[in-house]
Amino acid sequence: MSLSRAGSGFLHPMEPGDPLRAVGTLLPILYVWCLPFLGKLGFAHLCTDFPRCDSTGASVSDFISNDHATGAMAALFFYPNLFLWKNALHVRDTYVYRTLGTYQASFGLFLACPVTEVPNLHGMAVCLFCITGLAHNNKMLKHCEGQTKLLCQRLLKIAMMAFVVIFLLVWVARFDENLLPDNCPYCFWISECVGLSSMIIFPLFWYRDHYFDADEGGDSWAPSLENRAQAAHSRELVQRPGS
Repeated sequence: MSLSRAGSGFLHPMEPGDPLRAVGTLLPILYVWCLPFLGKLGFAHLCTDFPRCDSTGASVSDFISNDHATGAMAALFFYPNLFLWKNALHVRDTYVYRTLGTYQASFGLFLACPVTEVPNLHGMAVCLFCITGLAHNNKMLKHCEGQTKLLCQRLLKIAMMAFVVIFLLVWVARFDENLLPDNCPYCFWISECVGLSSMIIFPLFWYRDHYFDADEGGDSWAPSLENRAQAAHSRELVQRPGS
């Protein structure tokens, strides 16, 4: 399957012109999957009876509940969140900006409220940013075009299934506080990593060839910046003497 983005205003990460986008997507994924290792190095937080932390076992929330781990999380997730906003520029839809704004605010609240300090507020922030993140990606999927749409559909389904598993594990922990820590202490953390990784990769492959169309409240179909530049260049060639 070809993943070329010919005609797009944004280069595809696999093209040689934009390696930073692929790197910016890969780093936060590596970070969440390497948190147990970083904890053993003293960078991330480890609970007293690691990995039997709380009633759910190990979790991303617990790993990043010190200053430097939280700061690294914020720094590494800046780039994927930036491309969520850049992709939203292709769509004229107030719902997209509402879900994205709510997601951004709740993600900030998730970082600002450590689970070790304010667990109830932290839990609310996690629920809100998961739900709004999935809702935003679902809405953006409807505007996705090209051969990457199938991949985006699969990424969204994986994220949804991962977060459903997370919510189920939370309910299991409510009924039996020792079941997860004693039998599968990393299950909750793995589910979080799968869901977060899918959501991080989604904006990397989301693609649309134009900004908006008449069905979205615009006056006319508006091509991307690169298509406009190509059209202008073609007109110049036509207007040159002797061409």
